Amino acid sequence: MEEIVKYCEEKYNICLGCPTIQVGTLNYYRSLDPSFSIADPTEQSERVLVHSYDSEYDKENIIDSISGIHVENTKRVVIENVVGERIFPNSLVFCVSRVTDNNYLENARNVSPDYDSYYRISNVLIFAEVLASLIIQNFSLSWFAESVRSQDMTVFDMKRIELVSVHKPVEYVKSKDVHIKETRKYGGSKFEDSINRIVFTKDEKYIKDQEYRFLFYFVHPAIGIMPVKKDPIILPLNPLGRWTIYP
Repeated sequence: MEEIVKYCEEKYNICLGCPTIQVGTLNYYRSLDPSFSIADPTEQSERVLVHSYDSEYDKENIIDSISGIHVENTKRVVIENVVGERIFPNSLVFCVSRVTDNNYLENARNVSPDYDSYYRISNVLIFAEVLASLIIQNFSLSWFAESVRSQDMTVFDMKRIELVSVHKPVEYVKSKDVHIKETRKYGGSKFEDSINRIVFTKDEKYIKDQEYRFLFYFVHPAIGIMPVKKDPIILPLNPLGRWTIYP
């Protein structure tokens, strides 16, 4: 039977008294030293390498896959030897693992040698709801990237900000890079939408992690997805904790 498990250092185990929970960001994992086991330089992005493309012979409408490449609105488009990259706006992410055995500590050390503890999540749906609730309760405009905070937002604008939650297993592929050769698409994820292709797809070299991911992003009907800062956020598990002082 598959279980959802969070591996961590014992001092951060919320079942053993840790009063807070850390929620990372896509850019945080992307920017980590590549030597770190949890680092992923392909996080938050999808590269498209166009070796040769001619819209006259495009039978699958793969022109929509050529992200990050400016294409003028002409009757015929020819592209050769160009690399484009699509970046998903930096958003909050909480990562756990799917396991089918009870070798929890061994699995934890396989993810990171620093991990010496774990806790199991009995109900993924409720866990996601409660974590989203904690994010909303502790929400601060200071979380947003400068590009968002520099906008002249009114109180009405702020009231229209919504938190979207998506959680599911990560798909592993040989490479996240998409190659277009002779107007045919090769590699990458089979998902059609960018969230699944960019956020819920990883290189198969990370397959041992068997990741299950919780994504939380802020969206405004006029602005779109609102990127957050790179650094993770620390949420108090006790909603009253932010209003108390000890000793």
